[in-house]
Amino acid sequence: MNAKGSLQILVLLFLFSTAAFGQNGSCPRIEIPDQVGPTTEGEELKFEVKAQAETPIKGYRWKLSAGTIKSGQGTASIIVDTRGLRGKNLEATVEIEGDFAVSCSLSESSTTIIIAPPEARLVNSIGYPNCEIAMAGLDGLAVEMQENRGSKGYVVVSGHLNGVIRARAAIFGYVSFRGVDPEAWAIVGKETKTELKFDLWIVPPGALLPASSAPNETAITTDPKKDFDDLREAEFQKKLGKGRPFVFEGERDVFSCGEIGGDLDRFAAALVRYPKARGNIVINPTVFEGFEARRDEILEFLVSKGGDRKRLRFFTKENIGMFEELWFLP
Repeated sequence: MNAKGSLQILVLLFLFSTAAFGQNGSCPRIEIPDQVGPTTEGEELKFEVKAQAETPIKGYRWKLSAGTIKSGQGTASIIVDTRGLRGKNLEATVEIEGDFAVSCSLSESSTTIIIAPPEARLVNSIGYPNCEIAMAGLDGLAVEMQENRGSKGYVVVSGHLNGVIRARAAIFGYVSFRGVDPEAWAIVGKETKTELKFDLWIVPPGALLPASSAPNETAITTDPKKDFDDLREAEFQKKLGKGRPFVFEGERDVFSCGEIGGDLDRFAAALVRYPKARGNIVINPTVFEGFEARRDEILEFLVSKGGDRKRLRFFTKENIGMFEELWFLP
């Protein structure tokens, strides 16, 4: 064989080796790390490829067995929309682009399962609640939340607007009184034409909030305490405008536990705003052990707020269905 023939053979061998093994004689290493556990439907899912190659990678082409790519197509990582994929095995395949040998494997896949999201669970539904029944129901929900760390309490109060406002304020007071984390509670009101009702839900992490049973209802999510203060002030001014007495007590409401510092604060403020008014305080002796002790407690509180003890009178009456009645007499 002459020199020219030998050179032609060497060139052919070089071209074959370039086509078979790439320009640098090596193939890329491609890996998609496995997902850590299953993915919950509705959560964003990320796939990322780790590729090493001596030859520059020119691009990435992703394919999915189901679902859609929200972002990242053409890059080393993608975000996948998992809505509607409950119960499916989702496979993501990536193929890298570049000047690699035809014999190189340029794709890799990873699979994960899409599971159903956790669901909110109705713990209790209380119709026409009084103080004791409501407190017991809320205590039960609080226990469930302690046993299921990270869960939230979701309380839906439905009924006539005034009752809803009062009940939301009372539940807000319960949360403060019990010392539980207020960030873990949501107290939502729904104005309906039905009697007052509490639905107590526990919402695990990642779960959707309960859907309304009546789509046309408008949820009330404003500050419960401010709503109640505004309501009581409007009721007070309406009575005052007619020159009629007004009862600051709250226990007439369907749900109120009569904690000191609620309406008593408003009662004290009204007496200071209208110094010529008189205050009659009616105490239920069946609730408190000792009329005198409760009388002295309330008197000390009102005087500390600027009330005139000379314009205050105290009475006792059994079976009034409340802790005390705080009568404002204009």
